[in-house]
Amino acid sequence: MIYPNQHEVSAIVPFTAEDGGEGTKILTSSGESILQENRTVSYIVRHYAENEDKTLRLIGHHYAPSLGARHAFLLPISLDMLLVGLKYRTPGYSSHHRTWAYINIGHVERLHADPENKRNSYIELTGGRPLHLLWSVATVREKLVEAQYIYLRQLQHTRLILQRIDNHMLRKGMEPGWLGEKS
Repeated sequence: MIYPNQHEVSAIVPFTAEDGGEGTKILTSSGESILQENRTVSYIVRHYAENEDKTLRLIGHHYAPSLGARHAFLLPISLDMLLVGLKYRTPGYSSHHRTWAYINIGHVERLHADPENKRNSYIELTGGRPLHLLWSVATVREKLVEAQYIYLRQLQHTRLILQRIDNHMLRKGMEPGWLGEKS
């Protein structure tokens, strides 16, 4: 299976298949839902991390302590994909299935209180798709603010690296032969 590019992924959410098994939906910014009936959310997220030469364990060890967390609910895969883990449950939910959905911070349009249950909330994703959550607006807002902080940290780090490379290139010069003679 070829998965969508990171910048196209709005969310990765669990669902219960017709046979009662666990599956995953990849929701894209174009409104498409890609169903993976025999794949867990963690499998899909791990796939995206490994494409960036990262492991979920190392991401967790690096970012969770800076937020005072014991586990990583924020997964900065790349500048195109910073996933925020939020509590989510679908109709037909089985108690042995996972309840974490991962939302790509770049695809969150708005956060709303759930009109049917004020204790819960929903996120409006790019394209207007709602994603109902099991946490309050205040809790989800806190997670989204923390995700923005991590994103800005990641962006600043990338800028510094690019600036160092740029400065190095300027010192070396770009004239012919700066890399040595052809062999």
